[in-house]
Amino acid sequence: MFRLFVGLVALLFLSGCATDITIGVPYAHVDTPDTSGKKGFGFALGLAPTKQIELADDAQARPPNTGTVEKSAAGDLYGKLYYGLMGPLDFGVSYGADSGMWAGVLKLQLIGSSIAENKPGFLFGIHGRYGVGGDKESGDQRQQFGPGGYPWRAKGEVGLKEGGGSFGWRTSGDVMFFLGGAYADYDGELTIDQDLSATADSPEAHYNTKYEGYSVSAALGFRLRNNLTISAVGSEFHWTGLQRIQDIQGWVEYAY
Repeated sequence: MFRLFVGLVALLFLSGCATDITIGVPYAHVDTPDTSGKKGFGFALGLAPTKQIELADDAQARPPNTGTVEKSAAGDLYGKLYYGLMGPLDFGVSYGADSGMWAGVLKLQLIGSSIAENKPGFLFGIHGRYGVGGDKESGDQRQQFGPGGYPWRAKGEVGLKEGGGSFGWRTSGDVMFFLGGAYADYDGELTIDQDLSATADSPEAHYNTKYEGYSVSAALGFRLRNNLTISAVGSEFHWTGLQRIQDIQGWVEYAY
């Protein structure tokens, strides 16, 4: 009985393996204008606007069912590790759980006091991000070609190049208000590789589709006590095969 139970659980697990390729594409991100202002490491957790796009709904089919389908907007839970250097410069790396994107991040403060100095007044800074993310699936299609089926591998990737700037005003009560904009450029690619079938009557096949897009964002927000940042982000998003998408979402980040 126990072996039967284990077998049923394993069967359910295997039958639920994903065959779709869906990528999370981060919207252009508007950061705050000020930097940490001190040498040393810092860490932040946040939730940023992201658009989910399905590139293939069944990558194991022959031929695969591909096409660009807009999915619901989602929040990309991310972590960011950064290092403060020479006062006005912060740089580091971030990772998004929904987008699967690793990115290098950079921020340079040009006007105003840093977070460490915490003086009231006008602030201005610029920021950039460069990263790669995506989705990857694989399996062995057995329903059509019997035992052994054929192994298949599918991968959807998106590259990100982004830049932006923001203005801010820090009050005497540890509150900072900011307004800014950003632009992000995307390069996407879907690759599906299918091996020769076990029955040898379906040859191996390889599929490749490229995509491109961009987004523009404007944000208005505030930060409390140099830790918690909240903003409303309005974005216009473009991607191959999709109509123009306009969204308003929120960005939240807590820095340690």
